[in-house]
Amino acid sequence: MAKRTRLRIQEACDDLYCDPDDAAAAGRLRQLLGRVPTASSNGVGAHVGVVSRASWRRLVKIACDELHDDPGDDDARDRLLLLLAAGDGGLAPAVA
Repeated sequence: MAKRTRLRIQEACDDLYCDPDDAAAAGRLRQLLGRVPTASSNGVGAHVGVVSRASWRRLVKIACDELHDDPGDDDARDRLLLLLAAGDGGLAPAVA
């Protein structure tokens, strides 16, 4: 990842951290993240603004593990609910 891209992502994250309702920061971050392929994507299913099915499945498993370990963890619960709500609507098409 280019240094400039890395810095722009960090700046947008800082802005969004300070104000989670900052629509401009969220939009910048969404745009930046949509352009940067993940280490696990290898270009497969790398679509702007969507998460690959493999990444979504991995994140769901992590959230399930966290909630399993501590069913009272509100953050883990909320993460899992967000992932489940995103479901297929925010995922890249499955690659056969």
